[in-house]
Amino acid sequence: KLRIVMLGDSICNDTSSSNYETLLQRAYPKSRIEVVTSVRSSTGCQYYQKESRIRDYVLKYKPTLLMIAGLSHGFDAEASRSVIRQVRAESECEIMVTAGAVTPPETFERFAYGYRRESRGQMLRRMESFPGNLRRMCADEKVEYLDMRSAWDEYVDRSYKSTDWFMRDIIHANSR
Repeated sequence: KLRIVMLGDSICNDTSSSNYETLLQRAYPKSRIEVVTSVRSSTGCQYYQKESRIRDYVLKYKPTLLMIAGLSHGFDAEASRSVIRQVRAESECEIMVTAGAVTPPETFERFAYGYRRESRGQMLRRMESFPGNLRRMCADEKVEYLDMRSAWDEYVDRSYKSTDWFMRDIIHANSR
């Protein structure tokens, strides 16, 4: 039995709703896969790390695998580290962190800038350094890292379609 808890935001919810577990089931036909979607829109590890929220959003489901996914990481790898350490203190589950939104970087920059209380330059530096910071944090904590951004970009590039063809709004992918 594999119980996957998907922790994150609306992007995580979309990923969870994609029925990816069907592909896993094909690859591992003797396993029983159960997916628990534990999300709060526009919320990432900066929210989940506080006030013992890990109990309500992760631990009560007794995951075999915790997937931390989505857009709302807040460009804060240390918040993700905090969540990982809290989970590990009370669970032996495997952990995977996914990074990278499907949103084109220039659109995400405009979207994210409206929510920040820092200069555009500071925000851009934080955005640009985040993937590397998150990857290093995952290596330090010995958790899996899945770069969904690179996979997404390669998929779109090979399709010869515009990014808009794959989007249901400025942040979220559609069923394509």
